[in-house]
Amino acid sequence: TELFAHIGDKYRTTDYKMLIGHSLGGLLAAHTLLNHPGIFDSYIAISPSLWWDEQDLVLNQSKEFFEKQDKLRGHFYMTMGNEGGTMVGGAWKLQALLEEQGPDKLIWAFDRMEDEDHGSIPFRSTYKGLKFIFSDFDLNANMEAFEAGTLSLADYENRVEMMYHEAPNWERGRLLRIGEQLFNNVSPAAALPFFQKATELFPKHV
Repeated sequence: TELFAHIGDKYRTTDYKMLIGHSLGGLLAAHTLLNHPGIFDSYIAISPSLWWDEQDLVLNQSKEFFEKQDKLRGHFYMTMGNEGGTMVGGAWKLQALLEEQGPDKLIWAFDRMEDEDHGSIPFRSTYKGLKFIFSDFDLNANMEAFEAGTLSLADYENRVEMMYHEAPNWERGRLLRIGEQLFNNVSPAAALPFFQKATELFPKHV
């Protein structure tokens, strides 16, 4: 109610919010997801210190989240380096809970990076986490679904707007290339929405 409003007034921001934390900051990211779901749209928990307080966050605090947050939408990306003991044990427990009871619309991944240590893992985790979270924003990344007919351009646009709170980053050349590929490999009907979108957005250049 205070910090978000202050940042929004002072800087050019969007409604999309992400929380990234390492070690105890990773614990904060997981804590915020489980105890205050919906404040952020996505979370990157880098080697989170889930051992804290005898793993209470995973063993006890998470219970209400998994019982009541079945409709939560967003992304959660968690990593762990070559740490062992209760450090990685807490991550495995959270992974098991997400596999068994995780909300269907919470897109998550646990990435074990055993060639990274606790100090080196933030850089690689941040890069891979951003790629994971924003992979669906890329029109090309959905090419197989477009070709298979399991995803329409309209559904893709609605999904991006719902997930990222803004319209896709349309590019004329990309729309035309995908349309041409669908025209040649699938059918003219499959290609038509892409040509129509390009014409609608870039009428002077098509």
